[in-house]
Amino acid sequence: MNTRLLGLGFSIVFVSIALLAYSFAYNNLELTGVSTSTFILGLTIIYTSFASTETVLYGFKEYLKFTENFLTSIIEEADLLDGKITVVKTSKDYYVVISKTDSAIQPYPGLTVRMGQPIIAVPVENLMENLPALETVMENLENNLSEILVHELGLCNRVKTRVEGDMVKIVVEEVPGILKDELGRPVNVFNIIPSITLAKLVSASVKLIHQRIYHDSVELVYQVIKEK
Repeated sequence: MNTRLLGLGFSIVFVSIALLAYSFAYNNLELTGVSTSTFILGLTIIYTSFASTETVLYGFKEYLKFTENFLTSIIEEADLLDGKITVVKTSKDYYVVISKTDSAIQPYPGLTVRMGQPIIAVPVENLMENLPALETVMENLENNLSEILVHELGLCNRVKTRVEGDMVKIVVEEVPGILKDELGRPVNVFNIIPSITLAKLVSASVKLIHQRIYHDSVELVYQVIKEK
């Protein structure tokens, strides 16, 4: 375990939670976007830093449960528990967008309302930027996803993919037992991190069309949205 990275990750998450609380108290939408992005970055650093020991995983699980409950409460307040997750690629950035409407549009950071519908958009360009550069085509997509999700981040023990036209199915298998409870949360690292990874590998926006949770795995079906 890289203790320096672990400490950095926890510090980033703690600060981002404080910023989120402040931004919602004072209705600062720009700060909401920045602090939520920082929150996700902190979680990613934590995942990258720990070794697969039961003691570390247990402590991480309890901390993750608290932070994800906090994030879920924000989504509940915005009435977006049944919203769709899309990673939108713009000319300068990538955004995780949660919305009930067409979210493959130019997003604005934070919580906004369009045509009467709330939209949460979080810039995530700084996530995954230190992972190995991989030449990605659909034929080797499974190998590249495995390299990142299994070997670099340790989110699972195996990844399977199936590609049909613009549809991509990713099955994240053999999630560490102590973290299985995270699969049932509406927004968690097991649907956010694969979404961001896929978007960056194919250099396009991707929309999570469907997800199905099994005992120790999750099936994610995406539509790849190429620029016209």
